[in-house]
Amino acid sequence: MTDFLAFILIAFVMTTLGRAVLGRMRLRCEEAVERLTLSLAVGWMLVSHGLFALGWFGLFDPTVVGGLLLLLGILLAPAIGLVIDDLSLLLRGIGRASGLARPAVAFGGLVAALALVYALTPSTAVDESVYHYLVPRVYARAGGIVRRWDLFHSNWLPQAAHMPLVAAFLVGGETLANLFRPLAGLLLLGATVSLATRFYSRSTARLAGVAILATPYTLLFFRAFYVEALSAAYLLVAVYCFFRWMDRGRRRWLALAAALAGFMVGMKPTNLPAALVLIVAAGAFGLRGRRPHLGSAALNVLTALFWTAAAAATWYAKNYAFTGDPLYPHLVADAPFRPGAHAATTPGVRLARAMEPSWLRSYLATVLLGDDTQPELSFGLLGLTLAPLALLFRPAGPRLRLPLATAGVGFLALYVLTSPQPRYLYPYWCLLMIPAADVAVRLLQRSRLVGTVVALLVAAQCALAAGGELPRAWKHAQVLLGDVTPDDFRRLHEMPIRCVRWLNARLGPEEKVLAASDRLLQLDAPFVKLEDGYFAPEDLTPDRFAERLRQEGVTHVLVDSVFFGQKPNRRMIPAFATVIQLADRGVLARVPEACDATPGRTFDVYRVR
Repeated sequence: MTDFLAFILIAFVMTTLGRAVLGRMRLRCEEAVERLTLSLAVGWMLVSHGLFALGWFGLFDPTVVGGLLLLLGILLAPAIGLVIDDLSLLLRGIGRASGLARPAVAFGGLVAALALVYALTPSTAVDESVYHYLVPRVYARAGGIVRRWDLFHSNWLPQAAHMPLVAAFLVGGETLANLFRPLAGLLLLGATVSLATRFYSRSTARLAGVAILATPYTLLFFRAFYVEALSAAYLLVAVYCFFRWMDRGRRRWLALAAALAGFMVGMKPTNLPAALVLIVAAGAFGLRGRRPHLGSAALNVLTALFWTAAAAATWYAKNYAFTGDPLYPHLVADAPFRPGAHAATTPGVRLARAMEPSWLRSYLATVLLGDDTQPELSFGLLGLTLAPLALLFRPAGPRLRLPLATAGVGFLALYVLTSPQPRYLYPYWCLLMIPAADVAVRLLQRSRLVGTVVALLVAAQCALAAGGELPRAWKHAQVLLGDVTPDDFRRLHEMPIRCVRWLNARLGPEEKVLAASDRLLQLDAPFVKLEDGYFAPEDLTPDRFAERLRQEGVTHVLVDSVFFGQKPNRRMIPAFATVIQLADRGVLARVPEACDATPGRTFDVYRVR
């Protein structure tokens, strides 16, 4: 109950703070969903920057953070009536849904119920254990934003969107942190409806909303706090503000669009192409018409550039201050604990790889069908059908050209510069869904056959999404019903509890762990990831490996047997064999009381003698 009350307080502070700032900027929205969505987006951004400032000065303390949240809640209390009125209007509008809107509302309700079940049960996502939750926990325990070379994820990935999670771990617990997942989903859905309703049509909003909610990746984001869901929400809200600026000509809308896009870049560098497209589009807008005005175009670009940089700069400046590399570990070749996967992928190598037909085939297969470790994750049947529709028709105005240009640049840039991880493309995919849905709506208005096909696709995708999620959600629901304890649930579905507890209880700060699995990184003690950039191939002979362990002060080794069998990690199999050889020689001693096992896998702990 405490976590729920704290969550309501934080969400209320975010929304009312954003509402107050929009009022001061004299930026008004006519629809309740637009006001709530934009207020929450602005508030989340401002609260995150405020928490970053507290952390930078070492003020991450439960009393300080909780007291400031309560103070903001009291100061912003007069705005609660406005927020409640908007919520009432929104709920009444949903209750009056009729016709084809009712199935869309019903499916949205099902997804909301699934998201709530996932939020109320223990986290089992790998990436949450590695950095999405681990880094905020480390900051909360340390009392501020600290440099940790052993936790390279704390320097590698920006944490702009994660600052509310630090507040969650300071004043509450994991359940409070989990509740930010459905809040991010609500922001994404609100952004979709706001953008599509105002600049396209209500039918477009319904179809785009269902297409995005029924995407397998969207359902994944309700189970784990991946930043792509928030990135998509901020991209859509930024485009909404950009279109408002184009319609009204008030530069404040442009500044807000740029700030929201900059905050999106502060979440992840893969969002940079979208921000660059908006900056270029701002300049191009000033050059339109028979008499292009260079001064107006330059002012538009400078405004967009300034606010984008201001909103994005905090985390990249922090990385530069801590590591000397704002895009750690990509720019500085000798950065400590540089992941080996990045060491051999210079821009030239990436460009050459991108030009290979085999790489293109592999990339497309991964995007369309999911990767080999998670084949159920893709963009879904409905999305794959709708997306080409936007490309088959000649762009008609900026409301079609801008989303297409943003998605196109994003897809191309990420294809050249990153590995084939479909979720990197998710924000651009969501933006593409809106004009694609608009084209589909216009087509089905002309043809009953097209309408029937689209309706069947919608029904099929929703059925596939529900069919895939309900069995998984039932396993989570068993925890709420008391049939499974939280510890047993973690043990069966994710984390080797015994290993983590044993090590956290016994290891001191002078001891170090060599971890051979991302699933074993929820450790209080310093750790080193076993990967080819840190333990190079020539170090994998038993003698050299043992020597390297002692040089680096490694006292314990953790081994996940299944981890070495997964395709992306097969390059580490020689290291696994070396660990076994060192155990046979007596260099490593297995610790039976710390080892753990689940069906089909074992987790072994070795002590370096």
